Amino acid sequence: AARVPQDFGVYWLDGNEIRPFKQAEPKVVTDKSRSVLKILAPVPVVSGKATVELDGERSANVVNTATPEFYFRLAVLERFGIVKLTTKKGARVVEKWTIAPITGEITQEQQRVEILRREVEEGIYKIWPKEPLPRGEYAVVEYTEGQRNTQVWDFSCQPTSKP
Repeated sequence: AARVPQDFGVYWLDGNEIRPFKQAEPKVVTDKSRSVLKILAPVPVVSGKATVELDGERSANVVNTATPEFYFRLAVLERFGIVKLTTKKGARVVEKWTIAPITGEITQEQQRVEILRREVEEGIYKIWPKEPLPRGEYAVVEYTEGQRNTQVWDFSCQPTSKP
C-alpha cells in the first residue's frame, strides 16, 4: 500500500508494478439525448430510463489475467465494486437507470461482480474478483446509491493463460 500513489483513483497491480487507470468519462444516454455525466452538476433527466455508457466497444486498459487485483484510493467513502459492462454498437453500458417521475429518484441496475476487498490503509482498499473473470469488458465503479455520481475506471479482461 505504501507504493500506491497519493492521487485518488484506481491502480492495477500488474505483476510487481502498480499501474494507474485513467478515470473514464461516462455519458448519460436517454432515448432523446446524450450528455457527459457531470460528477457534481446533476444531469437534468426526465422520468423514464437512461443508460450510463462509455464510448467505444473496448477499453484501452487491457488486463491480462482473469484474477486482476486493484488498489482503490477513495476520496470519500462510497460504495464501490467491479461491474461487467454490456457491449453495444460503439459503446459499453456501465449501468441502467430508472428515474422516478416526480422525485427524480434513480434506481441503478448494474451487473455486479462478486469481489473480495481488504482495507490495507485508511482510505485504500485492495479489491479483486471472487471468481476468475471471463473475457470481456469491466469497470471498477464508485457511486452513491440513488445518486447521479457514478465514477468509472474501465478495463478489458483478456487473460493470456487459463487460471
